[in-house]
Amino acid sequence: MEMTDVVTRVQGKPITVRDAVNHLKVTGTFRNAILRLIEMEVVRLRAESHGLNGDCEAFQEYLDRRRRVLGLVDALTVDRFCRWHGIRWEEWKQTMLHDWFCERLKEQLAAPEAVEAFFQAHRLEFRKMFLAQAAFSTEAEARRALEALRAGETTFAAVALSLERLTGIAGGYLGCYQYGMLPREVESPLLQAEAGAVVGPFAQNGRWFLYHVVEVRDPEWNDPLRGQIRERIFTHWLRQEVQNARV
Repeated sequence: MEMTDVVTRVQGKPITVRDAVNHLKVTGTFRNAILRLIEMEVVRLRAESHGLNGDCEAFQEYLDRRRRVLGLVDALTVDRFCRWHGIRWEEWKQTMLHDWFCERLKEQLAAPEAVEAFFQAHRLEFRKMFLAQAAFSTEAEARRALEALRAGETTFAAVALSLERLTGIAGGYLGCYQYGMLPREVESPLLQAEAGAVVGPFAQNGRWFLYHVVEVRDPEWNDPLRGQIRERIFTHWLRQEVQNARV
């Protein structure tokens, strides 16, 4: 396909491959696609170094499962699928091979003992925190409120409600937060806090905030959590491999 090839027309006006590529560049999608291709090559090289390839029976079984999930049961449905996505069947198979490589590498990089070790080292990051906040115009106001709270002179809900103009409704209640959802300088002390603690003040967006840890739920060691940890281990490995690749 050449850059000048016409992919479609709108009221007679041609839209070319170059138009599509330019749009992808402007939106950042083109750069993301390049990074994705680098990742795929890094995965392929590691997988092949472990003796994995697309000719084995295990991959063919994986491919058949993915094909059936998509309803690609015969030559007609396969042809329609490829035409709709503008790809060839072999190109789709290469994408499936990448996915299969990733699954096999996860089994090696994130073995059960590695997953459990990661969980023990990062246990706090899997906590669920139910938070409320109170917003203040100045740091001095926030610190006075913090002193009053620690002295037992008021409650966090009363403080938040008295500042409804800045804090918002519902006594400043924010709901459930987990690792990665708050700025690092706010998140780090909150992850260490126990239920009932008031943490802060923190400067954010021209205001000062106190956070109340309403409830803390420790993670349950179960299959969904193990799967989440496997993804984090693999993602971290892949990021490091891409950084070390000669690009």
